[in-house]
Amino acid sequence: MNFFDPSGWANGQAFEAARHAQREGPVRWMPGADVLAVLGHAEALEVLSDSERFTSRRGTGLAEAGTTGRSLNLDDPPRSLELRRLLQTVMDQPETSESRALLVQSANDAVSRARVRGDADALNDLAAPVARASFGRLFGLEADELTLLCHLTEGLARSGRARLVQPRADDELRSFLRAGLAERRTGAFWDVGRSAMERGLTTEDAMFLLRLVVQTGHESTAQAIAGAIHAALEHQLPFDSSPHALEEWLRWTSPLIRFARVATRPTTVGAFEVAEGARLVVIFPVVNRDPAVFTSPETIDLQRAPNAHLAFGWGPHACAGARLAKQQLAAVLDALRAVDRPSLSAPPVRLESGVTNGFVRVPLRFG
Repeated sequence: MNFFDPSGWANGQAFEAARHAQREGPVRWMPGADVLAVLGHAEALEVLSDSERFTSRRGTGLAEAGTTGRSLNLDDPPRSLELRRLLQTVMDQPETSESRALLVQSANDAVSRARVRGDADALNDLAAPVARASFGRLFGLEADELTLLCHLTEGLARSGRARLVQPRADDELRSFLRAGLAERRTGAFWDVGRSAMERGLTTEDAMFLLRLVVQTGHESTAQAIAGAIHAALEHQLPFDSSPHALEEWLRWTSPLIRFARVATRPTTVGAFEVAEGARLVVIFPVVNRDPAVFTSPETIDLQRAPNAHLAFGWGPHACAGARLAKQQLAAVLDALRAVDRPSLSAPPVRLESGVTNGFVRVPLRFG
């Protein structure tokens, strides 16, 4: 089965097929997609770490990149490190008592609103509002900017079978980002885009960078939070926010499905021979259950340690917002632990995507 079929990830068949392939070997040729699927943990580390042998400049998806190549995840060190440092000046702001209080309050408010309604959605009523509010505060976005940006990026990520939704959302998002850069809007979000242009990015690539920032800073975190809530309820586990538990929730949910590199020369990955120009696609949900690294990988062990999951990627393109994502996940779990435990009120609706491993909705009932 093609591991990149969006419907296969929604119904679980792609995951099961990838797990079966993993048992046959850590690197497998996918003839339908003309790529190599990287399914082993050690092999994933090798591909993600070595930007000399495996480049990002030819795109991190299943085909060549559609931009000129100057962007955070579409370039290699040392140039990509310029943009990463730029972004991390925002992402690495130290947590203060005020920022911590605001995060806790947003999580408590989301849970309180859900309890009052009785029926709620773990993704749209609990996870997304907290991720959205944190992202907006961090990047200095006005309320109307934040609402529109998140709406459009959710349209990109959650379009499913509505194939016309994605290009329309993409067009609207690009128009909004182009206008914001041209109008010199204020705030850290727009400052990142303008600073990237001062370092040589075209307007198109600066827009691509900002699109990546809002997608990974909001949607991926929301899916991780919703996935952890669902897993806790489905497996009858506590809403544990201890450090070991947070890492295990992330290993289990693995919200990013895939990330690709292209071989710059003939080489090997493990014992597998790789031709120059071959596209290698790391399949994170399967890598994060590699039995060579994780004991009982199909079990959620909230005390698992060490936990070498790659939910945030690895190497020069590892997620810059990992620390903040864990803080948000912990805040929502803490808020849920403080109230009467909800239950799953209906089967969740999984997302049809070849990129994001997550949900469209996770129905809950309080009381």
